[in-house]
Amino acid sequence: MADEVANDIPAPAEDDKGPEEHLVNFTISVDHVFNVDDEGKLPAEAMKSWQYYHVEYNLQPNKPAAKADVVMSGMVAKMYSDFDTRLLKTRTDGDKQYVMWSHKHPINVTKALLLDMFSHTVNIRFWDTKDKVSVRAKFDRPKVFRLPPPPGPKPVDARFDGGGTAQSNARRHLQLEKGMSKVKPSSSETKTDNKVSSTDLTSTTPTEIRRRKMEKDMVSECGKCVLSVPLSSLFAGNTVLLAHSEPFQHFTALKQVIVRISLNKPLMSLSLSKELCPMKLNIVKSKNNPNAPVPYKQLSEQCNPVFARYKFLGEEQVDTEGVPHAKHITWNHQHVILLGVLSRTKLEEFLTGPPFEVELHDRDRRQISSSLSPRYLIFMVTRNICSIPVVNRKLWDHLEYPGTLME
Repeated sequence: MADEVANDIPAPAEDDKGPEEHLVNFTISVDHVFNVDDEGKLPAEAMKSWQYYHVEYNLQPNKPAAKADVVMSGMVAKMYSDFDTRLLKTRTDGDKQYVMWSHKHPINVTKALLLDMFSHTVNIRFWDTKDKVSVRAKFDRPKVFRLPPPPGPKPVDARFDGGGTAQSNARRHLQLEKGMSKVKPSSSETKTDNKVSSTDLTSTTPTEIRRRKMEKDMVSECGKCVLSVPLSSLFAGNTVLLAHSEPFQHFTALKQVIVRISLNKPLMSLSLSKELCPMKLNIVKSKNNPNAPVPYKQLSEQCNPVFARYKFLGEEQVDTEGVPHAKHITWNHQHVILLGVLSRTKLEEFLTGPPFEVELHDRDRRQISSSLSPRYLIFMVTRNICSIPVVNRKLWDHLEYPGTLME
C-alpha cells in the first residue's frame, strides 16, 4: 500500500468558488521499481552511496510544473518537494522493491478549465542525475538512525533522518571533495588513465562529439524518461489513469517507473456533464482478418502493424495503436468526443447522414530505410508491389471481404 497522503496543497477557500465549480482531488502517485536478489538485496548499482531522481509534471494546463526529488541511500529513501519533506516507505514484492510517493492536488474544476484539460496531456519527466535536484536535496545529509534489523546477525544502519542545514552540509561536501583531491593516485593508475584518455581522444570524431552533446542537451531539457498521460479519458467517467516505462530502457539502477493519476470523484459535475455531453467511442476488436493471398507472417514482415482509422465530424483523423497481424486482434481503443461544444445542426446532419466509417489498415507497407542503395530500393519496391495486391478503394464495397469490425 502506498503512503497515506496528507493535504499537501491547501484546498481553495469556499468563498473563492464560483457557482459552477466542482472541487476534485487529483492524486499523483509514483512508484520507483528496483530488482532485488534472492536475499532481498538491491543490485550493486542501486547500493552506491547516493542516488538522485528528479521528477517534474504539468498537471494543469498553463500552470508551472510541480517538482519532486527522491534521494536514496541503500534501502532508505527521502522525498523533497515544494510542499513537504518526508521519508518514504519501501515495499518488497517477490523480486521487486517499490519506493512510493504521492501528492494530492485539490483543483476547482470549472467549464473553462475542463475545455483546456480536454486536450491537455500530463507529461511526467524523470532524471537520474544529481545536477537536476534542488539544493536542499543535493546537500542534505541526515543524521544516522537505525532501521529494524532484518533476519541475520548484523543490523543495518542508514544515514537518513533530516539533520543539518543545506549550507553546513554543502560546506562539508566541499571539504570532503578537497580532501579526496589531495590523495594522489599510484603511478600504475596514472599510466592506465593516460592510456584510456588518449584512446578516447583518438577514437572520438567531431561528429561523435556533437552527437553526444546533442543527446546530453536533449536529456537535460526533456528528461531521461517521459511518460505522457492524456486527460481526455477522464471525461468518460474514468477516475484512474496509469502509465509506466518499459523495463530497463532508461535508467542504470532503476528498473521501471509507474505513474498513477487518481481522482476522488468524477471529473465533471452533473450539470457540467449535461452541458458538455461527452460521448465515448470504443473500438474493441476485429475478427476474421484475411490470411490470403498473403499469410500473416509475410504481412508482419512487409507491412505495418494493424490499426484502425476514423474521423468524426471535422475532427482530425484518429488512429488506434498498431497490433501484430492475426486472425483476431484486440485494441480496446477509447476516444471521447464532447458533443456539447459542436454545432447542433452539423451534428444532426452527421448522425442522420451516411454510416460512420472505420478503416482497417492491415496492408500499409513498411517504409524502406533510406540508407539502402538506390538499386536495392528499386528491387525492394518492385518485390513488395508484386507480392502484396493493391485493391482499388472504389471497388472495396463490391468485394467479398470476410473481415468484420466488432464494437
